[in-house]
Amino acid sequence: VDLRLIGTLTLCAVLFCLALVVVLRDPRALVNRLFAFSMVTIIGWVGPISLYLSTRDSDPSILLGRLGFASAALIPFSLLWMFESLEEVPARRSRRALFWAGSACAVCVALSLTPLIVAGSATASSGRNFIYGPLHPLFGIYFLSAFVLALYRLFRQLRFASGIRRLQLRYLLLGILLGGIGGTTTNLVIPLVWGTSQYSLLGPYFPLFMAGFA
Repeated sequence: VDLRLIGTLTLCAVLFCLALVVVLRDPRALVNRLFAFSMVTIIGWVGPISLYLSTRDSDPSILLGRLGFASAALIPFSLLWMFESLEEVPARRSRRALFWAGSACAVCVALSLTPLIVAGSATASSGRNFIYGPLHPLFGIYFLSAFVLALYRLFRQLRFASGIRRLQLRYLLLGILLGGIGGTTTNLVIPLVWGTSQYSLLGPYFPLFMAGFA
């Protein structure tokens, strides 16, 4: 029995069930659908990345790793879109921010499916490591920028909120910080700075903080 595979499947199942519960609670609410979308993007990152990096006995297709990166590119945009939907009166600049973030996201998703971001992989004693392409730093810049923008938009709403809404936004911000910073560190910052995917298997478990607080 592969415990890492069981852990990955369990995590994906938990995130999917949470998304399903939120959508079924009010299918017509845009924020509920966007929350489910963000959970699906995280599942699309967790599954392929975890399965690829934990495989030692066989040589999986590199497409699996690239699909994981493509899904990861969607995560900060999905969070930004969800936070913008929480605005009681959407501003014109919010629509502009979504447009440019969505455009950058689409470019990164397309590039993630090419060798320009993930060129291949190598097997080490600790497991598999990705061999990154020349545009991997560009992917990192996009991800960090979009993630920081999403946090800023959520923090800005928190400043002007009151009552139960303020408390809800505070919990959501705490969950995003705990889950996002942990996953970004293990799966983006460490690979960018040290060029190793050794700790990337830990990253997929951090979104549980976000899901729990949300």
